[in-house]
Amino acid sequence: MKTTKLFAILLFVQLFINCDPPHYMDFINKTDENVKVKLNINPNIENYDLKRFSIGDSIVFNIKPKDTANLHFGIGD
Repeated sequence: MKTTKLFAILLFVQLFINCDPPHYMDFINKTDENVKVKLNINPNIENYDLKRFSIGDSIVFNIKPKDTANLHFGIGD
């Protein structure tokens, strides 16, 4: 009984320690004009999550009036 309880506790802790939590950024355009948001990525740092969204060394969002853009990344080991 003690072994099963200990195993369950260790499994629970392991799931949360080894996980990269999800990260997100929301960009909300509250103006009446189009907005361009540009995020520059440091080319010296390997970030595979952000590379899939990038074009070259940046990520660009063109957001229409009263609209939202989202960037979700960081789920992994």
